[in-house]
Amino acid sequence: MLPSGVRVVSVIGLTLVMTSLVSGSSMTDMTKLQADLLTGYNSYVRPAENAFQPVFVSITFFLVGIRHFDEVTGKFAVTAFLSVEWVDSRMRWDPTVYNFTFSLLFPGSQVWKPPIDLLNPFNSATRVGEDYMEIRYLFNGSAILFAGDVISSACDIDVTYYPFDSQTCILEMMPWGYLSTEIMFLSKADNADMSYYSPHGTWDLIATQSKSTTVGDYSRYIVEITMKRRPLFFVVNIVLPILFLAFLNSLVFILPVESGERVSYAITVLLAIAVFLTLVGDNLPKTSQPMSILCYFLLTDLVMSSVVSIVTILGLRIYYIDDRPVPRWLCRLVVCLSCGSNRKRHLTERVTPSPDTLSSPHLKFDDVVDKKPLPNRKIVTGRRQITTVMNVKSRDTDISVFDEKPEVRPLPAEEEPTVTWRHVNHALDKITFVSCMIWMIVLCMAFFVTVSNVN
Repeated sequence: MLPSGVRVVSVIGLTLVMTSLVSGSSMTDMTKLQADLLTGYNSYVRPAENAFQPVFVSITFFLVGIRHFDEVTGKFAVTAFLSVEWVDSRMRWDPTVYNFTFSLLFPGSQVWKPPIDLLNPFNSATRVGEDYMEIRYLFNGSAILFAGDVISSACDIDVTYYPFDSQTCILEMMPWGYLSTEIMFLSKADNADMSYYSPHGTWDLIATQSKSTTVGDYSRYIVEITMKRRPLFFVVNIVLPILFLAFLNSLVFILPVESGERVSYAITVLLAIAVFLTLVGDNLPKTSQPMSILCYFLLTDLVMSSVVSIVTILGLRIYYIDDRPVPRWLCRLVVCLSCGSNRKRHLTERVTPSPDTLSSPHLKFDDVVDKKPLPNRKIVTGRRQITTVMNVKSRDTDISVFDEKPEVRPLPAEEEPTVTWRHVNHALDKITFVSCMIWMIVLCMAFFVTVSNVN
């Protein structure tokens, strides 16, 4: 606790200071201060004590938002402003002389300010900040300029993993016409200030970096902005339709040949894939280095669709051949490629006896006709079918039975399955359908594994 006398003096002094501040900085004082500071002031002379001493300019980059990014032209535009600080010894004054005026604003056209030019503009050389922007000076000569603008620069595009790509664009600035021994840029922070940033709908900001460096005889201020594309829109409108078309392309071999729609179906899918290839090409830069993986995927899909169309046409040609037999080697190949269930069903039909072979034997008796004839016994063995009639004798009745010699009827020799050109076409459909499905599954897995490894 302070003594009561000291507390009273402190309160009185604080009251006098507050009263002077409230009653100070009138319009007359500021007008007089501005006139005194601009008297003999030359805005073309940099504020340095001697010719060998550089003016140190501290810069802070404030990113407001990503304005525009065009992958085709490489145009990158951001809304941002710079906080530029330096010291001008010619703009110092005593606040007590001007009724406690501690700061004053000057138009940029009346005083010296460091030129900040963009080294990699998109269209033409541009300078950050305009002359109408005001500069605030403090009584100790410190100057603060807030230069805001829409900065458009050229950006090198890397669309290898489009639409799962990340881009890094660089804004490089320098004091045009001044050597590093005259103006030296200093970065006050390692990153851009995000206090006023608004998110973008297509691009997600990943990281920013700001630094100052000297290249040759010139000082430079560099800002790097790294952003990642939000892929949901492109996945829904480009990637998924391409995948669906790729799988639909294989279903042409399931259509019945008699429908007459195979060729039109294959050509329609081929044209749809070509349209998507054109759309993707319009959204990418016209450069060969680097090429997008999606373009290679579409090209592979287009080639496969072309092969499918060719195989479909050849299959129809094979299906309607009826003027020459199928070669023996092709018959064997078709039989080997046939389903095992078809062969099993064919063999079952060959060994099953027909109902006609199960008829009852004809028995003849002397004066006696049995109402219940004895059943016939048939023995099915390997290659022959033998029918036997047994001799029947009765103790009470004299029954004579006409003995029949065993009837031997050989089965027809087992014939090789008949293969037609339609069977050849069916086998070709199965092979191509399975091959296309396997190829598309492998291709899709390779594509997604590749793009998923992107940082």
